[in-house]
Amino acid sequence: MKPPKGDKSPLKVHLLKVYESTGVKPKQLQEQPEKPREMDYLLCWFYGLHNATRGAISYTEIYHWAKLTKVNIRAWEVAVMQRLSVAFSNG
Repeated sequence: MKPPKGDKSPLKVHLLKVYESTGVKPKQLQEQPEKPREMDYLLCWFYGLHNATRGAISYTEIYHWAKLTKVNIRAWEVAVMQRLSVAFSNG
């Protein structure tokens, strides 16, 4: 199962849309391990920033986002957001 031609979204985004619209979980999603619930807040931060930037997220963007939202972000959280940014950019 591949994203529609010309779609720049990562495969996982496409698979999640398929799952939401059909109610049937694609095999690729079933095989992925579940994320720890303790990471929900960090993913929420990442998705918000990723959706606003539509690309790789720089340290500067994270810094300004943290200032604007008054989030006291720790160095390891910045590192995770950077890794997620690279993973999403590479599809």
